[in-house]
Amino acid sequence: HKAPGEAKAELAALSQRGLIDMVLTTDNDALIFGVMCVARCPNNPWHFENIEIYTEHAVTGCVHLTHADQVFMAVISGGDYNVGRHSIQGCGIKIAHGLSQYKLGKALLDVFLKMQRSEFTCFLHGWRNDLR
Repeated sequence: HKAPGEAKAELAALSQRGLIDMVLTTDNDALIFGVMCVARCPNNPWHFENIEIYTEHAVTGCVHLTHADQVFMAVISGGDYNVGRHSIQGCGIKIAHGLSQYKLGKALLDVFLKMQRSEFTCFLHGWRNDLR
């Protein structure tokens, strides 16, 4: 089977429907797409002696990051799908996590849901410049 779009988004849909229990990956950004449980092999996806498990519940319940916070962190720190395009130069995951505590992700999501795509693109450009 070949995923018609982003494979992690398709895996997230399967996870949310209860058709798969976990996604094995070298990173944990699958949680952003909605995967409920991620098994991460940070060094090599084919060696399983050092596996990290991340669950949606642990991220939202223990670390207190909403889905909007997670997306916000990915957008400003850069992910493997948007490096240099939308990220803020010099903003790593630690800075992004600190900024997420101000609920900027929720505010950004609210604006996204209210605006047309072209309006949001213009807004996002100005918003990023203000955040820098």
